[in-house]
Amino acid sequence: MMDISTLISASRHIRLSAEESKIPWDEPAFSQRMLANHLSQDHDWASRRLEVIEQQVAWIASQLSPGARILDLGCGPGFYAHRLAERGFHCVGVDFSPASVNWARQQAQNAGLNIEYIQQDIRTYSPTQPFDFIMMTFGELNVFSTADVRALVSRCAQWLMPSGRLLIEVHTFDEVKRQGMAEASWQRCPDGLFLDVPHLLLTEHRWDGEAQTSSTQFWAIEANGHTTRFGSQMTAWRDEAYASLLENSGFTLLPPPESHDWPVSETFEGKLFALLAEKAKTSEERPLNTQRNKRNSALDIPRIFTISESEHRIHNPFTEEKYATLGRVLRMKPDTRILDLGSGSGEMLCTWAREHAITGVGIDMSQLFSEQAKRRAEELGVSRRVQFIHDDAAGYVAEEKCDVAACVGATWIAGGFAGTVELLAQSLKPGGIMLIGEPYWRQLPATDEIAQACGVSAIADFLTLPGLVSAFDDLGYDVVEMVLADQEGWDRYEAAKWLTMRRWLEANPDDDFATEIRAELNISPKRHVTYAREYFGWGVFALISR
Repeated sequence: MMDISTLISASRHIRLSAEESKIPWDEPAFSQRMLANHLSQDHDWASRRLEVIEQQVAWIASQLSPGARILDLGCGPGFYAHRLAERGFHCVGVDFSPASVNWARQQAQNAGLNIEYIQQDIRTYSPTQPFDFIMMTFGELNVFSTADVRALVSRCAQWLMPSGRLLIEVHTFDEVKRQGMAEASWQRCPDGLFLDVPHLLLTEHRWDGEAQTSSTQFWAIEANGHTTRFGSQMTAWRDEAYASLLENSGFTLLPPPESHDWPVSETFEGKLFALLAEKAKTSEERPLNTQRNKRNSALDIPRIFTISESEHRIHNPFTEEKYATLGRVLRMKPDTRILDLGSGSGEMLCTWAREHAITGVGIDMSQLFSEQAKRRAEELGVSRRVQFIHDDAAGYVAEEKCDVAACVGATWIAGGFAGTVELLAQSLKPGGIMLIGEPYWRQLPATDEIAQACGVSAIADFLTLPGLVSAFDDLGYDVVEMVLADQEGWDRYEAAKWLTMRRWLEANPDDDFATEIRAELNISPKRHVTYAREYFGWGVFALISR
């Protein structure tokens, strides 16, 4: 609450606090007013008209086996879950609005339908049983930050049965940008969504091209001059960024529903579209990007890495000196217990065991790197302090909670850093330190074509350094330390591969894999010096949960 003088003197540069970046859907009075808009058939800006919902429900039902389990994230008043339950499906709906959830529960009870409705922020929801189908409609995904989106989509992959499907309906990039660039406006309201008393509603917008977000600020001014401010924010994703998001989380894109099966309504024509994806089977190899998705159908990483990095002791842009710095700044006491997911050839755990007397367990799915880690532990005389296990780090949770949980350069194991943070948290003692090693953009590529020339799918694959630190904050963690790689570290990581590949080609000219190694050796030096060296940053970030 503020007075009108505050509004007059306010900067036109919109800065939303964390509390303002999302409309207060869970406030009881607000949610009751919002429910009235959901139920109205005079417009479709809160929920679609029922005739459109019926068509969409019919298409969903046609995709599923009888009795399938369905999760509706952001279910509102339960229009979809109710109609799907009438068709015999087992439905769970999650929504932040108490009024909408209470109304949905009452409708289910009146109809004798067994639907589980949960009033909760979908970002903190966690189910107890898997689903066959998860849906999130009407652009709900865009109201969340990039970090939250990645974490949520990654969790959806974990919640689905093998070959389960995810349907998300999202805003186009241009629509989110259009909203952010709209002119300021005002209107007289006898009552409205934000207040139930007469007021003037002033609305301002801002588009942030670097963050690719649109922000809207609402000022509700009552007759006595008291002013209340509300805000909302949306994140824009290009089509290829949506595809990369899903693929990096373990999904395979499927053909989306046709427009006659999934009408978006006239109001949202060209502004919303549906994406359909299937959870990839574990036996399927995923797309390979730089530093990402190094998973293979067998319990190993793709052969390109076991060849090109076979002489590496460190499988990321850190040097021995950087690891020494990181170990020193963490102020670890003797016998600090560390879990390292994606431990590679074990250099971090082995040297820290020698220098700081830590104990630790490393998990890596590369047979070669795991063997090299064990040899390194013997070489440094720390075999009794560190253990290396050849296993898939994806989903790995330690039986005994540890003081430090790390994933340094392998966050693809959980669909990205957000999912990896959630995974590591399950192995960490309260107040323990989490270590995340992650790439970021030193400078943002002007186009996705430049990003692809760097070796990734799209600009959206990485954040900038400020964006990455903000993302950790959004996930509820304090960044308490960081050590960043430098260009020398990148050179050592990348250039060392070239000699290894050349020597391998000389020793194995007739190998079936020689053509792929030759192609990589041809492009890798030029890619590194022209693009990756200038655009990529990398660092290890120490986090403690708030």
